[in-house]
Amino acid sequence: MKRAKRPRTPTWDYISATATSPKGMNGRDRIRFQAFNPNGLMAQAKAIEARVEALAEQGTVPYGWVIAYNFDYYWNQTWSLVEKKQPRWRSIRVFEETLSARIAQFDKKVTEKEESK
Repeated sequence: MKRAKRPRTPTWDYISATATSPKGMNGRDRIRFQAFNPNGLMAQAKAIEARVEALAEQGTVPYGWVIAYNFDYYWNQTWSLVEKKQPRWRSIRVFEETLSARIAQFDKKVTEKEESK
């Protein structure tokens, strides 16, 4: 009787560039997807930060928005989870849920300002 092959873990290239969603990934790969992949949550956060900076440079919003609408806390959370060898699923789920809610909230606010200018 042949032994079943162990499923291969995704490569770094797949996690950081090719994957379009974290579905089916383990916790470690999932948080790395969110941090480094162009489809991950942190890429979405960067895009919102860039939009806020552009609005501030145009004078549409006060410069304080750049400080208020940043994701520094989430960057720190991301790095603390990435550094762990086996991050807890609960920590990952809470991170993803709170960050995606914050992204939606900021996106709505920034879109309103972009449309009103």
